[in-house]
Amino acid sequence: MKKTTRFLILFLSLALISQSSWGADTLWETLTASQQEVLNTGKQILVTEQIPNAIWPRFHIYRLVPAAPRDVEAVFWDVNDDAHYVPDCMKVTVDSRPAPNIVEVTYYLNIPFLPQEVSLVRTEVTLLPQGIYNNTWTVLSSKYSQSGSGSFLIAPQNKGSLICYTNFVIPKSSIACMLRSQAESQIKATVKAIAQRVEYQLKEAPQHHAEQLQQIDAALKK
Repeated sequence: MKKTTRFLILFLSLALISQSSWGADTLWETLTASQQEVLNTGKQILVTEQIPNAIWPRFHIYRLVPAAPRDVEAVFWDVNDDAHYVPDCMKVTVDSRPAPNIVEVTYYLNIPFLPQEVSLVRTEVTLLPQGIYNNTWTVLSSKYSQSGSGSFLIAPQNKGSLICYTNFVIPKSSIACMLRSQAESQIKATVKAIAQRVEYQLKEAPQHHAEQLQQIDAALKK
């Protein structure tokens, strides 16, 4: 199957997940057998999608996490914890919560050879059928980006979760072409860090994780 066709199937599948009671294995089925084999070894997969006239591609990172989707979501939704484990994240401030499931956050990130990045990001979480969590975000303002958007999808997979982290940024300057490799590495490291943080919270900080679970349940009014 051609890569472009597989991407089309993926995005149509995600749209259908949000509109119907499709099974939680839909995301898994969009991956090839060889990709599934890599994921089953504990490694993560990077897939780049070329966007017409865009300087950077859209990045998709897949990874299996040995934890329930609710546990993964609880860690991801706790934005106040990001500065403790997200690579290059130095500081986070919560600017507003327009709704229980929406948060607007300013991130302060270290950028190699350049002044610190400061970006305001709006994230919304929704709980889809069969225990699938979907986080979508939009960059509202940024020092280095014209625009940015992405998502973090968490679907049940066997006794754990399959996550798909998607990110697409349109830089303000052509100098950003030189930073593509750094951006790709940072995204990979971020997904790895999220997975590791989930395991850490479950094993080493159960009390804090219980608070994280309460936060995500309140956001979704469970």
